[in-house]
Amino acid sequence: CASAAAGPARVHLAAVLTALGAALLLGTPGTLLVAAVSDPHSADHQHEVPVPEATVAGLLAAFACALLGTAVGALCNRPLLRRPGWAIPVTMLTALLVSVAGASPANAAVSGLVDGSLSGTVTMPLLPLALTAVAAAGATALVCALSSRRS
Repeated sequence: CASAAAGPARVHLAAVLTALGAALLLGTPGTLLVAAVSDPHSADHQHEVPVPEATVAGLLAAFACALLGTAVGALCNRPLLRRPGWAIPVTMLTALLVSVAGASPANAAVSGLVDGSLSGTVTMPLLPLALTAVAAAGATALVCALSSRRS
């Protein structure tokens, strides 16, 4: 009904944005909670870590992970993969691969936080965030274009 009223591309875009919003709704408070309860020192307690900068870096990393998850979800479901029997395992495998792959922007963002915790420095994951934003925008544009063609 929604596709008939608003068009399949707009409905698909709304679904993707809803998924991104849900990921951010979970990731943002989680990051803020970790920042609130964490010890503001490096792992060896030799260096003090600036909490506001570390919190911003954590939020940027959470946003990068949410954007990359959105891109994976968009590409591994309808309209590209039409059967849930394929979409679910492919989505799970792809999400795992982009999380642990060395070239993954999400891995780079989280690794920067871990390395910063060890050394007491804060590295802003701006490049991983930019790369994941481009990936999510491209994946969303592709699936929205395909969903309007297949209707």
